[in-house]
Amino acid sequence: MPGSAAGDEVGAAASQRVGGQPVRDQRTEADARADAGKGSDEGLGSAQAAARRECYGPNAVEEEERSVLREFLSHFWGPIPWMIEAALVLTAVTGRWVDFAIILALLLLNGVVGFWEEHQAQNAIAALAERLAKVARVRRDGE
Repeated sequence: MPGSAAGDEVGAAASQRVGGQPVRDQRTEADARADAGKGSDEGLGSAQAAARRECYGPNAVEEEERSVLREFLSHFWGPIPWMIEAALVLTAVTGRWVDFAIILALLLLNGVVGFWEEHQAQNAIAALAERLAKVARVRRDGE
């Protein structure tokens, strides 16, 4: 987040999760010990914050963007879609075209429904993320 440096919050434990992924405390042992001895009213000094930002990077969670086409096609990749696709190929090889059409329709329907549900869920997550605070107030040099 703009206005803060990595390590501003004491105790970013490995048990915390962001976006389903565990968050690992990347501070050095010396930084963690120094933070543990400070009161929350003190904050970091400007030089310390700059050094930590230089060392650890910005205090932000990187978001990965995936294309809509790739997201849609991912619903046709996996053990269950592979079994349905194998059945599709077998019905085509045996010339059972009515069965082929039914299996193809079910495969496409499954992919479209799965994609739509996931797309709606991602939109809901994006709407919630928009409501999050983008800037944090921090103490620097006791102020």
